[in-house]
Amino acid sequence: QTEARESTQPEDIRWMKAAIAQAWRSNPVESAYCVGCIVVSADKKEMLADGFSRELEGNTHAEECALKKLAALKQRADEDEDKDKDKDKSTRSSKYANLCMYTTMEPCSKRTSGNKPCV
Repeated sequence: QTEARESTQPEDIRWMKAAIAQAWRSNPVESAYCVGCIVVSADKKEMLADGFSRELEGNTHAEECALKKLAALKQRADEDEDKDKDKDKSTRSSKYANLCMYTTMEPCSKRTSGNKPCV
């Protein structure tokens, strides 16, 4: 579910500034924007992943970079939970539910490069 909204809440401003900082890390090119993205926990207290335009190979968008990192993080957490026989598996991946994404540009719904759209 996607919900864009205007906010002056301190936690929203904090994470948006972090997304802007990510955008500054992007290598500028004439044919594309420099975008930053941050994915945070549902309570907005912990950053889980970040990304910026063209960070990863394959003409990647900032959101795509952050989501790829998040998927890898979740996979490692799942593997660690599998090793821990005493851990309650019913709470698995709850950390990765209802996350919040901050991005410096509206995510694309169409890609000409052949990559999947961000939304």
